[in-house]
Amino acid sequence: MTTGNRRSGNRPHFFIVGAPKCGTTSMAQYLNQHPEIFVLRGEPHFFGSDIEYNKPRLSPKQYAALCHNAGGKRLCGDRSTWYLYSKTAATEIQACHPDALIIAMLRHPAEMLHSLHAHHHQRGRRDDIEDLGEALAAEPERRRGERIPVDARFVESLYYSEIARYSEQLQRYFDAFGRERVKIILFDDLKADPGEVYAETLDFLDVDPAFVPDFDVHNASAPTSDGWLYRLWKASTLRYRMRSLLPQGLYNSIRGVRKKRLQQAAQRQPRAPLDTALRIRLVEQFAPEIDRLEALIGRDLSPWRR
Repeated sequence: MTTGNRRSGNRPHFFIVGAPKCGTTSMAQYLNQHPEIFVLRGEPHFFGSDIEYNKPRLSPKQYAALCHNAGGKRLCGDRSTWYLYSKTAATEIQACHPDALIIAMLRHPAEMLHSLHAHHHQRGRRDDIEDLGEALAAEPERRRGERIPVDARFVESLYYSEIARYSEQLQRYFDAFGRERVKIILFDDLKADPGEVYAETLDFLDVDPAFVPDFDVHNASAPTSDGWLYRLWKASTLRYRMRSLLPQGLYNSIRGVRKKRLQQAAQRQPRAPLDTALRIRLVEQFAPEIDRLEALIGRDLSPWRR
C-alpha cells in the first residue's frame, strides 16, 4: 500500500490495535527489527478514554516523548492491544492521526480467551479465579461490581464474553479509517507462515518487504512476580519514560533477560490445556459472532467452528 514519504516525528504513523493474546507483541517485535520502523515500547494506551489501562494516563507530552528514540527510522508505531476493544479509541485516533494505518490481529475466540485468562491469572493475579469456566460464569457479578480482584488492571478486561466480539470492534475502525487502511491478520496465519504474513504487513506499511527478522514468540503466558516492587513499577507511568530514554541495545538486553525468565517460568508452570467441553461450549456461544466476522472480512473461518 502506497503511503507516501512519511517521516518519523513525535507521533505514530500506524497502530497495532489488538486483540489481546493474538500475536501483537510478536508482530511489534518483528516490525521493530526493520530498519525503517520503530514501535513504541510497551503499551502506551494513550487513546481509548473509556478504558483506564494506565493509571495515571500518559499526558500528551509524555506520549509524544515516546517517539523520541526512533533513531531516525521513517515510521513510528503504537502497539496497544485494548484499542480494538475500546469503544472510543478508533475515533480518538482518527481525530489526531487521520492518515494512520491500522493493524488488527484476531484469534479463535476460545483460544484467545483461554490464553488471556491464563495471562490475567498468572501475571500478578489480575484475575483471581483460576478456572476459565468459573471466570466466565462470574461475569454477571463482576458487571455489578462484585468479585473484582484487587489487582485487576481494569474491570472491562474481565468481561471475557465481550472481548471476542471482533466484528463490532473492527467495524468501528472501518468506519473511522476505511477498509483500505485496516489490515487484518489472523493468528493462525501468523503461526503457520510468519514470513509471508510479515512481508504482507511490510507492503501494507510501504516499507521494504524483503527484510527478514528473527521470528520468535513473544509474551507467552507465564507466571510473573506479584511483589510490591513489581506492582509499584506497573502502577507508574515512569516506566514509559524510562523505556523511551534507554538506548535500543540496552532495552533489547533487558527484554531478552525478561523473556528468558518468562520462558523458564512457563516451563516450570505450564498453562493447563483448554477443557474440551468448555471449548465446544465457547465455539457454540461465538458461532453467530464467527458468522458475522466471516462476512465482514471475507475470510473462510470454518476452522474456527470445529
